[in-house]
Amino acid sequence: MHEIIILDLEWNTAYSTRRGRFVNEIIEFGAVKLDDNLQVIDSFQMFVKSKLSKKLRGKVKELTHITNEDIRENGVELSKVISAFKRWAGKEAVIMTWSNSDLYVLLDNCRCFTRYETIPFLYKYMDLQKYVHDVIEFEDNKQLGLVTASEMFEIDSSEIALHRAVGDSELCAEILKKCYDEEIIDGYIQRADIPEFYDRLCFKPFVITDINSPYIGNVNMRINCEKCGNSLRRKNQWKYKNKHFTAMFYCKNCNEDFEGRVQVKKMYDGVAIKKSVHPLKKEETENK
Repeated sequence: MHEIIILDLEWNTAYSTRRGRFVNEIIEFGAVKLDDNLQVIDSFQMFVKSKLSKKLRGKVKELTHITNEDIRENGVELSKVISAFKRWAGKEAVIMTWSNSDLYVLLDNCRCFTRYETIPFLYKYMDLQKYVHDVIEFEDNKQLGLVTASEMFEIDSSEIALHRAVGDSELCAEILKKCYDEEIIDGYIQRADIPEFYDRLCFKPFVITDINSPYIGNVNMRINCEKCGNSLRRKNQWKYKNKHFTAMFYCKNCNEDFEGRVQVKKMYDGVAIKKSVHPLKKEETENK
């Protein structure tokens, strides 16, 4: 059984003149520590003093109920919050967050406001959202939200302070209880104290737009008929539009024309391919 800590952050978007861009500046750290029965045995909460803005955005105050006074009177410098959290968390726990967006923000804040180039308390990490997404076989083209997941598991969140760092961490813990499997979870835990972790974290997937790209050369662009399963014959050159390569195809077995679409997205360690086939009416075939 792994020692588990679930971390959540709240942030406020403010403009950094030094960086020449908007930054999601962390305003609250919150986490819960779980025992072997996945029960909460301890929690951590600290407000973070803002360096970019004296006032929180209205939407942030409305959503989190965090006030300007909370940050101004109780906020602590980010480097001190990180040091306190590092002492509290230790080195053995697997730290989980709901999606890795919190890690993006945390890493950006470390580089903007501290001397750290990496996240100093992160040794083992797991993306809880991805784990739950895969376990319940959620639709791939949709992002599984925390509240949506809790509703799917019929979790009563009425006593939990949602959109607050500790509250959201507690809700994550309740979700984890519903689908915990130690053997499966092991495959989702990553070492976070190596350069490759940050290379992967910072890599931004992108859609391939050039049919002559070397990444296309290793991709099977063959499309099969959804009716009979036979391989379709391409009738014209690939064209790129709306983030897809498209071409006309013909199925000899069904004697029908189709438009085939292929999207090729470069990921950190390979490519992701999405294919679809759309039957064409006779007038559409003539227009194409």
